[in-house]
Amino acid sequence: MKAQSLVFIIFAATYIAPLCAQTQNESDAVLSVQFDEQLQDDSEKNAAMKKPFVTFNEGVTLAHITRLIKQDDYKRSNFVWQNYLIGLYFEMQTVRMRPFNSLFRVAVYYPFKHTFNGMNQQAKQLLLYAFDAYAGFFWQRDMWKYIRVNFSVGPHFLYELSDEYHHIQLGGALLAGLELPVAHRWTIINNGIFALDYPNLGSNRSIAPYNLAWEYQLELGLRYSRRENVYAYIHKINKNSTSQTDKAQPSVDAPSDSAHSAADDVQNDNLQLPVNDVPAAPDTKDEHTMQHLADDELFSSMQR
Repeated sequence: MKAQSLVFIIFAATYIAPLCAQTQNESDAVLSVQFDEQLQDDSEKNAAMKKPFVTFNEGVTLAHITRLIKQDDYKRSNFVWQNYLIGLYFEMQTVRMRPFNSLFRVAVYYPFKHTFNGMNQQAKQLLLYAFDAYAGFFWQRDMWKYIRVNFSVGPHFLYELSDEYHHIQLGGALLAGLELPVAHRWTIINNGIFALDYPNLGSNRSIAPYNLAWEYQLELGLRYSRRENVYAYIHKINKNSTSQTDKAQPSVDAPSDSAHSAADDVQNDNLQLPVNDVPAAPDTKDEHTMQHLADDELFSSMQR
């Protein structure tokens, strides 16, 4: 009997051991596949987070153009022309580009004021316009996560139609400004541009060549991005107000223990009346007994 039991145990171990090993191998293979898929998903997410993309900005801009002709040889004041322009601009900006990000900007203007040596000049034509283009390297740094500082340098081109000439200028420009992330997807942009150009590429080069020309620009723009801002003013305000509201108002879905106990007490009071408040039933038995004793005593006195 012992020999048969021993043979049965050896046979069972020989048959079950490979099955257990196979099951363990299959579970290990499943875990390995799941781990590889998780690593692949994480790598894809990291790659997507590091992938470069493009943002677009638009807004209004003001420009001030100064053109100068020196009169040192004639011992008199210089000739200075100044134009004031208002317009719209459009920007395309790259993010996470290697080794540098870039910025491309186009603006269209309408000149609304002209001066010569400080004296206002009335334009003879109504259809006056100007446009400029700028492209350069772009750097951005943040201050306390809620203010971004922009800086860019690159070539600048300007065309302006005036009453006398077709002005064509080419030179370099510097851009500096701030970005304020006001909401999840909205950002306010305030940049300033200073350009120093060579002004004698247009029709004025043979009649009135300028010695120098420079330009100031101030732009106020807005950006809507599908990628949410990590830090935003409105998001922070909403979060704080929500937390304060949650602290001030108790939750309706999860009543407190004190509320449960108060409800239970009210229910018990409605179901059980106090003993003292229940009116006592008249004891008829005692009244009959007293009447019967009084009748007996009267009957006994009459017999005497």
